[in-house]
Amino acid sequence: MRLFTSACVMATLLAGAASATTTTLFDDDFAAEVADATSTLSIVNFAGLQNWNVTDGTVDLFTAGGFGLPCGSAGCLDLDGSSSNAGRLETTSQFSFMAGTTYALSLDFSGRNSSGEESLSFGVVGLISDALTFLSQDITDVTETLTFTALTDTTGSLFIDHDGGDNFGMLLDRVTLTATTATVPLPAAGWLLLAGLGGLGVARKRRS
Repeated sequence: MRLFTSACVMATLLAGAASATTTTLFDDDFAAEVADATSTLSIVNFAGLQNWNVTDGTVDLFTAGGFGLPCGSAGCLDLDGSSSNAGRLETTSQFSFMAGTTYALSLDFSGRNSSGEESLSFGVVGLISDALTFLSQDITDVTETLTFTALTDTTGSLFIDHDGGDNFGMLLDRVTLTATTATVPLPAAGWLLLAGLGGLGVARKRRS
């Protein structure tokens, strides 16, 4: 009976040992670009992003405080540049998405740069996307997160596609991508221990 009770307790402990591990796969706050632009308030139609390609339209780079814009860190991107064609961004790197893993793609908007409605789509090319629409007064210190679980192993780049053309777009301060996986420490050793305890219980019963 004691061995059976011990086995039950061990099984409970093993079940409770399951936990989630979150890993940051991508984190860009445009600080590297801003470091090269400290002598100016902004760079219009900026094409020197380190982690992104501007595949359509343009974006502007603002340093913190430039034109009174409340960038959350060193600076931010105006996603509707100065060419009357809002930009589409795609990461220069491809990311691997593993089946059963949960991912969270987050965008931080740190300020406001429009007098009308602003919208964009974002996600993973060929995998998943979401659309956002804000009134100008709502685009202040907002974090929007797209959470999804990969069904199969695949790869893809991140994208952000702004819909606008008035040269005053949503201000993007940071982009992060995290992965969360469930983990169970030492599962094989735990089940071997349970099997051993069960074997001892059978042996004791036979002796009795």
